[in-house]
Amino acid sequence: PKSETRFLRQLQRYWEVEVPALCHSSQPMQAVHGDANFSNVLNSHQGYRWIDWEDTCIAPIEWDLACFSNRAQVFGEETTAVQAALTGYGMQTIDDRWHQLRTFQLLLWNIMLSQTDKTSWQRVAHRLQWLHDRHPKLSPI
Repeated sequence: PKSETRFLRQLQRYWEVEVPALCHSSQPMQAVHGDANFSNVLNSHQGYRWIDWEDTCIAPIEWDLACFSNRAQVFGEETTAVQAALTGYGMQTIDDRWHQLRTFQLLLWNIMLSQTDKTSWQRVAHRLQWLHDRHPKLSPI
């Protein structure tokens, strides 16, 4: 619908301005996984190993923390594991804007997936509402 498209465009413009400020106020830039979530970790005989490196980039560590804590933040899933991981990084929480940015990215990805996977629409609707709740001044959905 047009209202959702307008909301997504407004979010895009918001993040075009906000990302540089968010990066500036965060931890130093470094190499990060870029898609750090628990499905990208294997338990091998040598210990845990990250897989699926195609999203590797230079960013603050908060990007990876937002990646693996997104399900807990948005859907209330994996909360115990996420809290343990954040503690392992020496953090209890991260700036909610990182969760919003990751959710925006995943929302766009879910929209693409929904063309062939109709169950993705549930995640689209949930993420869209979650973002709108945090940006009520943007166009209503």
